[in-house]
Amino acid sequence: MSNLTNDDYNLHEVLHMTSFLARSVDEEILQHEAVEHRPELWLLAEKACDALHDLYQAIGRIHMNKEEK
Repeated sequence: MSNLTNDDYNLHEVLHMTSFLARSVDEEILQHEAVEHRPELWLLAEKACDALHDLYQAIGRIHMNKEEK
């Protein structure tokens, strides 16, 4: 882990990248025909999307709470 502080810029940056990665996994992997027709791959890709969504929500809560202080 880095020693950088969790300032607003860093939180915003990681929030943005999490959103980018979630969209990328959804659009480029989950919706790919090679994955759509293989349930075992589709389930793993869906887990990745869900995990990134959960991460995005958690970062967003931290970011919003910092702005309220």
